[in-house]
Amino acid sequence: MKIQRIPAHSALALAAALAASVLTACGGGGDGGSSTDALTDSEAQGYAADSATMPVAAASAVDSSIASVSDAMAASVASGQQQAQRVQAEAATPTTVGCAMSGSVTYTGDTNNNGQFDKGESYSVTFNSCKGVDGNVLNGTASIAVTDKTSTSLSITHQTTGLQITSPAGYTWTHNGNTTVTRSATTNSIGGIDYSTHITSSQSSMLTTSMNSYSASYTLNSLDWTVTRSFDGNGALNSRSHQGTVSIDASTPRRPNATLQITATGSTLGIGSDGMVHSGSFSVATRRNTISVTVANNTMTINLDVGSDGSVDRTWTVTSYANEAG
Repeated sequence: MKIQRIPAHSALALAAALAASVLTACGGGGDGGSSTDALTDSEAQGYAADSATMPVAAASAVDSSIASVSDAMAASVASGQQQAQRVQAEAATPTTVGCAMSGSVTYTGDTNNNGQFDKGESYSVTFNSCKGVDGNVLNGTASIAVTDKTSTSLSITHQTTGLQITSPAGYTWTHNGNTTVTRSATTNSIGGIDYSTHITSSQSSMLTTSMNSYSASYTLNSLDWTVTRSFDGNGALNSRSHQGTVSIDASTPRRPNATLQITATGSTLGIGSDGMVHSGSFSVATRRNTISVTVANNTMTINLDVGSDGSVDRTWTVTSYANEAG
């Protein structure tokens, strides 16, 4: 990891930063319950890295699972694996279909046998190293219930039990929890379709990670997040973006525990081919401090406002930010 520090604003600011470091070295600091406002560079960049990865991972797990089932059902009908006139009772028979890139998905629930989600259908799904067009690999189970459907949108409740998602970069997360999903489709300017998945939850869900040989757990207290996949006129995935807000309790031995209020509503987060944030900006509010982050080419520029008084007390850049997460 390469860290480039930008000079402090003044000698006074430098003195304040040194004083904060001394406090931290003596046992204070962090946002995990100390009596000071000190926050080390490593703690701040860890919180920033967590905020760039954990909401994206949780939302991608839900979005990728719905997309993979939808694609599998359409492929099943197209290949003749499902017969359009089967009686409804046979929908309880598991159907196993290969995923877009590799692996397979097994599901029950397509009562209309038409290769589409329909109102009133409930699906039980198992992913077997299912790799979709986004490069994410899914393992584990999910339950999907379709509560409403129009010509352009779906309303879904989504429950995961040990649903593991591995990004193209090789990072792994496991999601357990319930979400409410609205998935819509619109024609875009490049002659293709944009699929927008709006994911919300007011129930706590758990996200455990295995990143960089570290294990950590995160409680997602609330989630309001949107994933957009843009396809071109030939059906090829053109881009992915994320935006929204989420409250996360971090539990990791690498830094003090804290509740992170993450906001990425003013700027969409562009997702690269590795499944990580490559562009965009977001803010992270801890109990005492505010961290503003801009990402470009996998490099973070971090502005730390100690005490959340509106001033920037420290600024620095971090390359390969994913190495700081977890």
